[in-house]
Amino acid sequence: MVMLVDSNKLARFSNLKLAISTKRFGNLSFQHFYLNEEDTKQNRSQFFSALKIKANQVVNIALGHTARIFWVQKKDGGKGALNKSSLISFYDGLITVEKNLFLMITIADCFPVFYFDSQKECIGLTHSGWRGILACINRRMVADFKKRVKSNPKDILVYIGPGIQRCHFEVEKDVFNQFHSAFGEKIAFEKNNYFWVDLSEAIKVQLIESGIKEENIEQSAYCTYCEEKLFSSYRRDKKNYIAQGAIIGLID
Repeated sequence: MVMLVDSNKLARFSNLKLAISTKRFGNLSFQHFYLNEEDTKQNRSQFFSALKIKANQVVNIALGHTARIFWVQKKDGGKGALNKSSLISFYDGLITVEKNLFLMITIADCFPVFYFDSQKECIGLTHSGWRGILACINRRMVADFKKRVKSNPKDILVYIGPGIQRCHFEVEKDVFNQFHSAFGEKIAFEKNNYFWVDLSEAIKVQLIESGIKEENIEQSAYCTYCEEKLFSSYRRDKKNYIAQGAIIGLID
């Protein structure tokens, strides 16, 4: 398997294209500490070709583990697609109503979260790691849908993609305390004298509190740490990790 889409709710829309690469495409992040930029460019070109999209249709951001969201306009097409120097810095979310532009983030344990309001024809994508979740990036995305296009949160569909699930996300006491304070013991829990956090559920809680209907939220069961054949994991693979790509776009 070279690409994955396990969202039933979003996959049914013919005017929507979304995908997550598996590690067979190789590293797709220009922010990787150890890998060659030219190799990443070639990997990206193959990924775009497989999706039947052009590089000048892709918009990619330099990630900062923030809650900042970038409003994508037509003039932004191609930024960050095939070279590091044109990445839009530093954001962890993208939102647009533009057709035939494709929002892209890279992931290696953090969760890609896809948004679609079919009534307003607006899409969004966030890179949601523990820092971004605590900074409420997904609350902010819902607020941006309301502000930018007057969305009713009840109309927004959300797909929480693959990431490091609760089975492998062990944390230090300080991170545990922050999540326990924000979400309680269902999300931040102790097991065998270690501290653990369920990031996917934390995202879901924030979405519901932001007005998204629970039945409009899908959660991938894939764990990037567990699924070694499909995904690279920053925690599992350490300096040998590679980053997968996640893309969403509206098409004519």
